[in-house]
Amino acid sequence: MELFFPKGQVIVQVINTKLSVPPLRAKLVERSGLIQKLNRDVERGFVLVSAPAGYGKSTLLSAWLTQVDFPCAWISLDAKDNDLGRFLTYLATALQMADPSTQQVLDASLHLNAPIDAEASLTPLINHLAQSSQPLCLVLDDYHVIQNQAVHQVVGFLLEHRPASLYLVVSTRADPPLPLARLRARSAVLEIRQSDLCFSTQESAEFLNHTMELQVSSEDIRHLTERTEGWIAGLQMAGLSLQGKKEISKFIRSFSGENRYILSFLFDEVFQHQTKEMQNFLLQTSLLERLCGPLCDVVTQRNDSQLLLETLENSNLFLIALDEEKEWYRYHHLFAELLRSRLTQTASATIASLHQRACTWYAMQKDIDNAIAHALAVPDYGTAADLIEQGLQNMDLISRQPLLMSWIDGIPNEILMAHPWLCAYRAYGDYWTGHRERAEDWLLKAEKSSKTVFATNNIEFERLKGFIAAVRAHTALVIEDIPYALEMAKKALSLLPEGDMMRSTTGIALGVVYWAMGDVVKSEQAFRSAQLQASRIQTAFAVAPTCYLGLQQIKQGRLQVAMATFREALRLAYSPGKPEAAIAGFPNIRLGDVLRQRNELELALQHLNRGLEQCLRLQQVDFLTDAYVCKGRYQLATGDLEGSLESIQKADHLAQHARIDQWVICWLDDLRLKCWLAAGDLDAASQWVKTCGLTPDGPLSFLYDLHHQNLARALVAQCTMGQSRDTYEQAAGLLSRLLEATQKAGWVHEEIIVRVMQVVNEHAIGQTEAALESLTQAVLLAQPGGYVRVFLDEGEVMQSMLARLSIRLKQNMRLNLSQQKIIALQEYVALLLSAFESPRCVDEQSLAADAANSIPEVLAKKPTQHQGLVDPLSNRELEILKLLALGYSDKKIAQTLFIAPQTVHKHLRNIYEKLFVHSRTEAIAHARELSLL
Repeated sequence: MELFFPKGQVIVQVINTKLSVPPLRAKLVERSGLIQKLNRDVERGFVLVSAPAGYGKSTLLSAWLTQVDFPCAWISLDAKDNDLGRFLTYLATALQMADPSTQQVLDASLHLNAPIDAEASLTPLINHLAQSSQPLCLVLDDYHVIQNQAVHQVVGFLLEHRPASLYLVVSTRADPPLPLARLRARSAVLEIRQSDLCFSTQESAEFLNHTMELQVSSEDIRHLTERTEGWIAGLQMAGLSLQGKKEISKFIRSFSGENRYILSFLFDEVFQHQTKEMQNFLLQTSLLERLCGPLCDVVTQRNDSQLLLETLENSNLFLIALDEEKEWYRYHHLFAELLRSRLTQTASATIASLHQRACTWYAMQKDIDNAIAHALAVPDYGTAADLIEQGLQNMDLISRQPLLMSWIDGIPNEILMAHPWLCAYRAYGDYWTGHRERAEDWLLKAEKSSKTVFATNNIEFERLKGFIAAVRAHTALVIEDIPYALEMAKKALSLLPEGDMMRSTTGIALGVVYWAMGDVVKSEQAFRSAQLQASRIQTAFAVAPTCYLGLQQIKQGRLQVAMATFREALRLAYSPGKPEAAIAGFPNIRLGDVLRQRNELELALQHLNRGLEQCLRLQQVDFLTDAYVCKGRYQLATGDLEGSLESIQKADHLAQHARIDQWVICWLDDLRLKCWLAAGDLDAASQWVKTCGLTPDGPLSFLYDLHHQNLARALVAQCTMGQSRDTYEQAAGLLSRLLEATQKAGWVHEEIIVRVMQVVNEHAIGQTEAALESLTQAVLLAQPGGYVRVFLDEGEVMQSMLARLSIRLKQNMRLNLSQQKIIALQEYVALLLSAFESPRCVDEQSLAADAANSIPEVLAKKPTQHQGLVDPLSNRELEILKLLALGYSDKKIAQTLFIAPQTVHKHLRNIYEKLFVHSRTEAIAHARELSLL
């Protein structure tokens, strides 16, 4: 639930009562047999409690958990949890409440529905829990409400790879689409079903005569148990109906038929025996998913709702307390459904006014989500539209685009035409999600309606025109109309007021315009300006332009500067005390890819996995496609060709159903070709050459990130594998054109790639001297940024050529370089050659093994600060950082420095926050980058 507070502050809140184990009633039927069964077999790892409504599933699990000695994470699911982002948020929050150590591997910040990659989302959690010997129980209650296949995929993946310390419990009315047969074959599931949950005659007697405080004979109890087949809800309704009756046996023997008929009969019996006042209250409040006294007062127009709620609870009338304070309640789901059905049959004319009152109350509480939900249920589309517009200026448009689009889609076009801002935001949403061909229609609607709506409000009219121009600048880039994109970007900046979020969005479009022109300097300036504009509004808005700035720094070959920029973007996506926002997926992916290029593979994987999970939540198609490409590059680098092809398939799926940024398509084709060539499939690469639409002498496109380099790679492969002089000439000519283009644009990154391909191409026909010259130039460009994979990925040919270059450097043959530069290149080439033997991964063990200094010597060194840190490390924090680099555990650090372990933990938290990292490995690696170690 998102609450809107004064001054435009937005706070995203989790409903904590959904994460509480339901409290037990004082007079509870003891189910010792089932609890013993749970205690005995829970170590199978998966418990499925599956039975129709009213069989005591939740009560059983609540009672069991009061007797176990391990922590439990509980989630009471509802229909809204079909939103994947919301489900993952509650999953993360519940686990963090039960085990705070999981906070480092799960992000619980957003509520978005996105495509799912279960491995990327859950692998860090699984690996974390696998290291723990302490059992942890996760209960998913009312799982039958889940219909979203993506959520099923998450739970299924968790089951397939469940660590031994995790017990997963699912309570549901119907079997979920999980691999139950396979789990049964492995004896990896404990199933508790309807037949297990049915009350025995003895349990029915205890329930009716003790819990319900009735006086029912043993024979009548046996008969009622048979008729209800031990159905607890039926017994409870029967018990309510029996209160005050004299002819109990006659009443019980009149029962017949299936449970659904008994339920209808008992509902009538129970409902009719309530006072008229209570009947009205039940019906009128049945439309509320959750109830509290003030809300019910407004809906029912009473002033004693809290007293009535307490009366209902005390009467066991299907009202469930959601907190210990008895402030919030909900009806039993089935009971609520029956009440709503009865309300529709008897008082349908009042339903609209009930929703309207609920809408009013939620709006007053600044709970925009529920206010809009009730407005749409009336349906009062005008009010819903007004509420959406009311919240637009304070809404996190980065993380809530899908939800905003779903709201707008629920409003008829004739209503939208009176709300031009909703039309404009709908267009922006189409751009965000990749349906970019539809955006112009919405922009035209916004323009048309604004002439009437804003006829007397010129300021708002001009701002809307600026918003529309900003969106058009982006859509013009999609159709490669660069002049129009430039025109619209300049128009937007002239119309949008200072402090408007779309000024930053426009700056991104302007930066891409200069990107398409091959002007890296102006592109960087535009992105830097967009970053500045965004940071004045909200730090999260500045994440995207900061990442685009980092991309331009990569193009200049400044990998270390780019890494610092991406880390700055991660800082912007982080708020103290909260997990990273989903927009952090963009910098995490980009940082992971640079680390891959530098061959720091373990650290790269951490960022890539976290970034991919966040991009799935964010649902921005360009970032998500890029995430799959970057993950595929990593997988190819580690020899996981099958995994890389799977990543390509996922990226292709997105590209086929949405318009993706052109440069991302270039990167995808590059990965595709590298996979084919790694597999030795020259035919696939050759077929791509025939169908890609590119020719060696065709015009080069900076917007497509010089995608002719992909054609060059295929031609070089044909030359290398086929020993063809013709393809050599074609590749050489194209590479020469590409080299000139990269140098003109200042794209050092692409120049390195082109020169590396020249090395391979020239080597293929025996031009060793030319190949060495090309390699020398490539190494000179790559050494400052620490490039590794661009050489390593070329395999044995590059290893051989680097060995030759190493000899030449040692002999200083034909090299017009300073001695200092030659020494630096010798060290760099030696590093590259060593990388062919084993990847240079970053891990704590190797860092500890490499540390040669003794503790006294290390700590005796005077601590130095680094000017790159916003908040410098203290002397004590620097001491602890150096001990981390030596591989010391928390306990050993405490002993060495004569401080308490809790103090060590506090300092570690400060170190992570100041360095904007999440683990020891990252802290050590980033500290080395900053020359702190």
